[in-house]
Amino acid sequence: MILFYFSGTGNTLYIAEQIQKAFSDASLLPMHKLADIPHEAINGKTLILLYPVYYIRPPVYVKKMLHQANTLLANATIILIATYSGNSGYAFKDIETILPQKPSQTFSIKMPGNYYREYSAYPKKYQDRLLKKADKKLETIIIAIKNRHVTRDKPINIISKLYNKKTTIIQNNFQMMDAQFKVSDACTKCTTCQNICPVQNISIEEQVQWHHHCEQCMACLQWCPENAITIENISPKRKRYTNPHISANRMITLNNMK
Repeated sequence: MILFYFSGTGNTLYIAEQIQKAFSDASLLPMHKLADIPHEAINGKTLILLYPVYYIRPPVYVKKMLHQANTLLANATIILIATYSGNSGYAFKDIETILPQKPSQTFSIKMPGNYYREYSAYPKKYQDRLLKKADKKLETIIIAIKNRHVTRDKPINIISKLYNKKTTIIQNNFQMMDAQFKVSDACTKCTTCQNICPVQNISIEEQVQWHHHCEQCMACLQWCPENAITIENISPKRKRYTNPHISANRMITLNNMK
């Protein structure tokens, strides 16, 4: 079993690590490693693809990686797990249109949101409640995977259908929205943002620079140890969120896995 994950602020990585612990033969890799893995390494294997939901859709980067690896996935058993805060929407349908065969199981897990552009971090008590519910849901998911139950998560609801076209347009604009990130004088050029970005969209020379293939995962902003990164016209006083079980060092180590 191999788990490929995409994570910005740690929610999806946390879920991936808990599943890895439940299976003695499981390996854990960041999603970008799909581009490097040889065919024989995944032929006949169970692959669990884990990713968050942004505006009711999987990240563009995840879809891109799966398009590139499409032929490699033909002889694998595929399980999809999506983390979301508001609505799981097209989390599975968008991916199913890319995969060479239908996934054997799909699961979604509600977790605290991190989209600083639109809201502050949830109150701590609500975060704790969501994380506790996520752990309980995770227990049932692990049992279902072990028992190989054919499982399909909830269908697309009417709200997602109403916003289908709009969210596609918004997500297609994500790449250039990094132009609205701002860096204050509190920045120490520690390189956390550069190293933690899951799509290598940031470099630091004389100043922090974004290169316009952003996923709006908020990793750079949320993990900044000085809270030096903000968004144009958004109050810097908004509270920030990262998964309490995941450290920046852990994210960076896995992101930069060779």
